[in-house]
Order: sequence, then C-alpha cells, then structure tokens
Amino acid sequence: MISVEGKLKRIDVELQVLSPLHIGSHEQALTHFGYAVSGNTLFVISQDRLAEYLGERGLVDRFVARVEREGNKFRIGDFLKEVGADDATVKRLSRYSIPADNPKDIRQLKVAIRDPEGITYIPGTAIKGAIRTACLYAFLKDVKASNPDYFKIKVIDRLMKKMADIGKSDKNRENRKEFFKGVEDLIARGFVFVAPSEQKGVYGKSGLPNTDIFRCLQVSDAFPVRENIQEKATNVVVCDTEPGTANALTIKEEAPLYVEAVEGGAYRFSLTWDEWLAEEFYRQNRSKVERKEILYFPRGIDDVLHYCKVFVKDQVEHEEKFFQKCVNGGPYLDFLETVKREKANFRLGWGSGLIGASLSLLLPPELMREVRDKFFRKRDRRVDDFPKSRRVAVLEKGKRELLGFCRLVKLDEGANT
Repeated sequence: MISVEGKLKRIDVELQVLSPLHIGSHEQALTHFGYAVSGNTLFVISQDRLAEYLGERGLVDRFVARVEREGNKFRIGDFLKEVGADDATVKRLSRYSIPADNPKDIRQLKVAIRDPEGITYIPGTAIKGAIRTACLYAFLKDVKASNPDYFKIKVIDRLMKKMADIGKSDKNRENRKEFFKGVEDLIARGFVFVAPSEQKGVYGKSGLPNTDIFRCLQVSDAFPVRENIQEKATNVVVCDTEPGTANALTIKEEAPLYVEAVEGGAYRFSLTWDEWLAEEFYRQNRSKVERKEILYFPRGIDDVLHYCKVFVKDQVEHEEKFFQKCVNGGPYLDFLETVKREKANFRLGWGSGLIGASLSLLLPPELMREVRDKFFRKRDRRVDDFPKSRRVAVLEKGKRELLGFCRLVKLDEGANT
C-alpha cells in the first residue's frame, strides 16, 4: 500500500482461541490413504517421503498392488506396519502429527491451512474478511435503528429484488453464498476514489476494489504462540432440531465429521490503519458524506475492534434465545455463558454458519423465511427457526462448543510510522 510517512498506525494483536477454530486448506479431506494412527496420535503422511521410503526398500510394486486390490479400504498405517515400519519411521514419514480422540473412528479428516513447516496459521485475508463482515453488520445495525428508510432502500429492497431475480435453480448453494455481497459492496465500495494527479497510476485502474474503504486496513497473517497452541482432530457434528413437546425443540446430533482444529492457545498478528488514505477517501467523498449519501466511514482500528465486539455480542444473544427453546440445550447454554465470561469479541473460520458469516441477523423474520424457503428447500417445515442447525464440536465430558469464538487483545499501540 502506498502511503505517506507518519500516517500508518499499527498495533499488534493477540487472537486468543476460545472455542475450536478451523481455517480450511485447499487440500481435500484426508482419508486412511493419507494418515496413519499410533495410539491417540494421527500422523499425516508426506507423499514425497513415502515414495522415497518405498523406492529405497523395493516396495513400490507391493504398495501399488495393495492399493489396487483394496481401493477405498486401503489404510496406509496398516501397510506400513506390515512392512516393518515402527513408530519412529512413521513419524519420520509424516509432514506433521496431531492428537485425536478415538482416531480409529475417523473416516475423513478436514485439514487446516499450514505453513511449509506444518504449523497452522491464520491468513490475514481470513481475518480481514471476518472483520469486514463484522464492521458492515454493526454499521447497518445502527442504520436500521436510526435511519430505517435508508436501511429499507439500501438493504431490504435490494435483497428482495435479488430474491426475485435468483429463482429456484440448481445453483442455490452458490447463490446463497453470494446473497449479501451486493449490499456489502454497496456500503464498503460506495465511494469515489481517484488517484491524485501527481500520483496518477499509483492506484491502478479505477473500479470497485479501488473504491473499497477497507483498503485503509492492512491485516498480517497470524502465527501461533507455539507453546500455547492446542491442536486436535476434533469431532464436529451437525446439531439439528426437531419439534419436541409443549412447543419446545429437541436437539439431535448427526453427520459426524472430523476437522483439524485449534482448541486453545493464541496467535499474533498486526493491524495497520492507513490514516493518509482514509483522509483522502474522506476528502474526495466529503460532499456525499455530508449529504448522508455515504453513512459508513470507519475512523480507525478502535472503530474496527468495537464493531467486531458488537457482532459477536449479537450472535451470542441470538444463540442463547435459540438454545433456550431446546429441551436438551443445557450444554450449549453453558458454553455460551463461558464465551460471555471470557469476553469473546471476534469470530471467524469454518462452521460459524450463516449468522456468523453474513448480515442475516439484520433481516426481518419474513425475509429470513423467504431466504430459508428459497435456499433450503429440504428443510423440516415443522421448525420455524432459521437457521435450525449448527455445527458443534463434541469435546470431552459431554461439552459442546460452537465453532470459531475468539478474543482479540491489543498488545500495544505502536507509534505511528
């Protein structure tokens, strides 16, 4: 990012994991072909090291024949054991290892993103995406209360039109992922921004990315405080609901899936706010701001962190209301009490669901029902709540935790650079 010296404000932040956090990788889910088990440890095999090992020992033909014969039933761990590989050898052949409860029950493992050394990290793009959603949510929540006409025109009317345009199709899954994008872009990219003539070309061609106010925010990748990271192959289930007695709901758990998750520990990263660029955005859009054609204008990192806190608070309150209606919702309510006690103020990653990754909590009930009926045609129509299911981590001693809750703590406020 091009800026002016003395106008970059940077702070270091610690992201403390309060509930299992999974940031997915581009890799496909691992099967028994890709990992071996020893005790309660799961070793993810390096295909390069495995090929070298098989070649050195003349086992390539035997390996290929075994794979062809057993197909999906092939287990690399059993094969290595049969050819005499001990635990030390399996460890040497692995890229990394991860603890697992009942690892023999794992059929597929959804892997986390890792650096070349096999260490989990959180890309800055993932953090910034979660921050962006939180900021837009909190801003539009204020607008909904203070300027309902603007909210109706800019949000509700646009979404209703999009609903009408989508129709029912085989692309509903893709459509629902993009459902809020137009509103988000309208708010965050509804600016004018032209590079000053003396710096013509610095910012490239004009277009939506060029006019995005979040250009003012830089987020570094987050790397772990290694001695504190607690990783595990975590069992995640779909927590679904069905009608119970006396208008209550009953939770049922189904479709188990194992994911590589961080269950505790901390990561560190930096947030940088480009004050010069923010001032330039404001200067070029001053008249639109004064006429209230543009209402959203974050003033810096403190605004950003405040908006994240607002979004999480509303998610927790929404989930409490939902689980209070469930006859067996006790473990989930216990978890939410813990989240409040530990002052969660951020949420990201896989499994945060529709309410954790979109503006859906701002919609009126009737529009939410339309979204439900349009995008989730196989839903149980006896249950009016939407969403009616969540992904939940199943932990020891009967604990149940919703995914991705964290706490952001400012480590320092570095001097302007």
